Amino acid sequence: MSRKLFFIKVLAVTVTFMIMLGFIPFMSSCTPQIKFGELTVSGEIDAVTGEPVGSKDEFSFNIKKVFTTIKVSGVKADDNKRFTIVNEDTGEIIFDKTEKYSIKDTGFIEAYFYVETEDLEEGQVLLDPGKYYVSFYHNGELKDTADFKIIAPAAEIIEVKLSNEDSDNMELVNPTSEFSPSDGFFIYVLTNFLIIGDVYSIRWYFDDDEILDVVDIEITENYYGQEVVNFWYPPKVPWKPGSYKAEVYLNSSLYSKYDFIVVGEEEVPQKDGSYFTQGNIYINEDYGYSINYPDGWDYKEEYRDGHSVTFFPVSDDISMFTAVSWFSEGAFDPNNFEIFSEDYLFDITGESEWNIEAMEIYSEGEEIYSGELSGLYQWEYFYSLTDQENNNYAFDNILLLKVDDLIMVSGLFLVRQAAEADEILKGMWGSISFE
Repeated sequence: MSRKLFFIKVLAVTVTFMIMLGFIPFMSSCTPQIKFGELTVSGEIDAVTGEPVGSKDEFSFNIKKVFTTIKVSGVKADDNKRFTIVNEDTGEIIFDKTEKYSIKDTGFIEAYFYVETEDLEEGQVLLDPGKYYVSFYHNGELKDTADFKIIAPAAEIIEVKLSNEDSDNMELVNPTSEFSPSDGFFIYVLTNFLIIGDVYSIRWYFDDDEILDVVDIEITENYYGQEVVNFWYPPKVPWKPGSYKAEVYLNSSLYSKYDFIVVGEEEVPQKDGSYFTQGNIYINEDYGYSINYPDGWDYKEEYRDGHSVTFFPVSDDISMFTAVSWFSEGAFDPNNFEIFSEDYLFDITGESEWNIEAMEIYSEGEEIYSGELSGLYQWEYFYSLTDQENNNYAFDNILLLKVDDLIMVSGLFLVRQAAEADEILKGMWGSISFE
């Protein structure tokens, strides 16, 4: 999701105030009875008397002021008072201050004491939506509590754009209803707010009724300004020409439907038959594994920070390569494979020459239970890239954790050649064997 700052949350609260109603000096023969009124929450107070005006327990999220007020009589000026305000949902202490009833006076006091929130500037929000409780203490003893609630605003979708462009600025996106087989589908959803727990969903269809995928994004952070929720659906193989549809939902409620088409383009000639008829096998005795590679391909070995072998076609019929890299313990961070994968991609493509359009996580630390790779743990990251000539590429990177070693099996290929590349990668990766 893109992010532009519109609202700033204010959590600070000013010091407590007092409006004096009466004062009895210590020399008086009358010792007053200590009394505490009801702790109340309001949106305003009487500036003369200090009394709360219109006690409330619910406020809209854009409330400008909140007062918490209590009437106290018969307390000594040098006794201690304490106000606290706590977010009940998160446990966060919004305000906690202990101080004397008065540092200027002596004797017994009758007064309204209140806590007043700071003045807001344009673009600021007082408190996150949620439940809060206020507590008042006298000399460390709890005397009263009061609850109030900030009501969350209702999120609404303002605008939706369907495009083949990846952009951080929705205003610059050119909407389209026509795509090529190698294009990614991008949907930009502009909302008035982001509210925790809201779910934005896209349902992708081919030919009106064949569902391709359902993608959900759940909001995990409140944001009180216009925001864009981005969806991206990359082609794992070239899209079939024909009619498509995307449905946009907010909290399972359909917002709108968007029809679009994929227009066919010239297909890259496919090779007839198998790519593995010559029985080419790469064997590495040092690391104890073997892998098949296609007819008409060659390989190059490197031993730097471990072992790596890159396989590539000798001819220009297909633009792709695949590699197997082996890293021993200490050469990688087992807690940050996503960064490790991206760094490797930049190493082979050059960060300044290629642009990563998007990335998807297919698996993270899942154990493999069958086949030659049984007992290993797998991470898989899939990237969409463009080169300097704006050609669309895909990079599939699989990381396998084998005890203390990391094996990385990766493939880079043109999206329009994805069908051919998929057959080659499956044939190679499925043939990996360990001693």
